[in-house]
Amino acid sequence: MTVGDLVKLRKEFAEKVVGPYLEEVVFDLCRLIAPKYPPDRYTGRPGADRWDRGDILDLASEVVLKLWEEDQVEWILEEAETIGDFRGLVGFHVKRTLSNRLETTAMDNLRRRAKDLLAEDPFIPTTPPEHLGDGTKYTMGGAPSTEPWRAAEPFAEAVRRVALIRPLKSHAAQERNPRVYNDRGPSSLEACLAAMASVYTEGFDIKEFEEVLEKVLAHYFASNLELHEDVDEEGRRAGAADMDGGLEITSVDPVGDQVTLDELANEVVAGLSEEGRLIARCKLAGMSDAKVGDLLGYSRATARERWQVVKEEFAGALDGLEERQVLGVGKQINYLLAAGWENKDG
Repeated sequence: MTVGDLVKLRKEFAEKVVGPYLEEVVFDLCRLIAPKYPPDRYTGRPGADRWDRGDILDLASEVVLKLWEEDQVEWILEEAETIGDFRGLVGFHVKRTLSNRLETTAMDNLRRRAKDLLAEDPFIPTTPPEHLGDGTKYTMGGAPSTEPWRAAEPFAEAVRRVALIRPLKSHAAQERNPRVYNDRGPSSLEACLAAMASVYTEGFDIKEFEEVLEKVLAHYFASNLELHEDVDEEGRRAGAADMDGGLEITSVDPVGDQVTLDELANEVVAGLSEEGRLIARCKLAGMSDAKVGDLLGYSRATARERWQVVKEEFAGALDGLEERQVLGVGKQINYLLAAGWENKDG
């Protein structure tokens, strides 16, 4: 049975704003959604092997607080025509709250980008398409490598070959979450995957690749990333020396950089028409094209076309940014739209 009654929720909001009916729906959604996320990474309890009731209650309280602070309950009630609509929009906020709990690491980004590369030529999945996942094994097309092994077993040989591929030097100390490798090219993430395929000729999975990277990049992370919090004058001079050597240098002022990115997000949202902002707000909240069309009075196809125009505006504004910057601006755009953007410049 679906938990929730839209009539009771509307009445409760009119009387109390936040009350037991809303809390019941949020708890039910958290109960259904949270177990899909690894408990040791999302509950704040390292080593946890399951979500317990206390974890679900903590998450539900966090979601209710955010809905209240961001004035989302009223908007959701205005947009929802059924209890299913209401639960879908609140479910989006549950997932957003969970994603905000997890600080994405450089290894998380490498894993995601590696999966994207493995989905394309020259890599070949050995698992049927309906069973693709983290356990999928990948090989590479073309003639097998003839390079002689210099290690006694596959893992050590894979570490040796991947270690020959030099990571980027331009991100030392300047970023909390560096790119580490470009996606393609002689010294790239794709080259690392090719090195894996040259060793594991019967196939390797993403977990095996991650274990090799952790070994290869242990010194890189230790020597480059611990300097992020305190970049002193000597570090700035070293950065200038790297610049003279032709390397790309990113900002050493993460606070100033974030302010700039927030301003860009505000400009992007301000550049949209009122209709564009509404479409983006609905789509980023998980609303279907048909639902957006019904809301704005046109067909599903028209809604899809106008959402495509908005996405192209986003893409144009974000062109040229680094991956971490795109993620940061995207998150701020989402926040501005969800919170009900206002032009503070009049």
